[in-house]
Amino acid sequence: MMKVIFVCTGNTCRSPMAEKIFNKKAKETSLDVAAISRGVACSDGLPMNVSARAVMKEEGLDFEHRSRMISEEDMNTASYVITVTSSHKRYLEEAFGRRGNVFSIEEITGGEGVFDPYGADVDVYRRCYKILEKAIGDVIEKLFSKR
Repeated sequence: MMKVIFVCTGNTCRSPMAEKIFNKKAKETSLDVAAISRGVACSDGLPMNVSARAVMKEEGLDFEHRSRMISEEDMNTASYVITVTSSHKRYLEEAFGRRGNVFSIEEITGGEGVFDPYGADVDVYRRCYKILEKAIGDVIEKLFSKR
């Protein structure tokens, strides 16, 4: 089974939302791929942001999540590492060296990165969810539809 890692800053909102959206869509399309999520500047073990979790519940994707920092092992075992912005990709390249399996969402989709909703009201998290939902659909289409 292939492994995808979604990466954001704190691993409490964007990347865990992307992880669950991806896994739902992968299951619906019978892809043999599983996603996890990590952060580049987080404390391990923090729960998902309350507003992000509320939006996920609204979308039928309620789940437990604890933040985790990305590691060398993660980078070595992932089929793809997908960052929510190009600045996260640059950070990973500086921390772990350039690799052929690391892409930003904007590279894959041709769109923009996913803005950080941290600290905003739940409506902003809803907008972020919708952006991620579309972007993840594009990621699956572009990276996995030919498999």
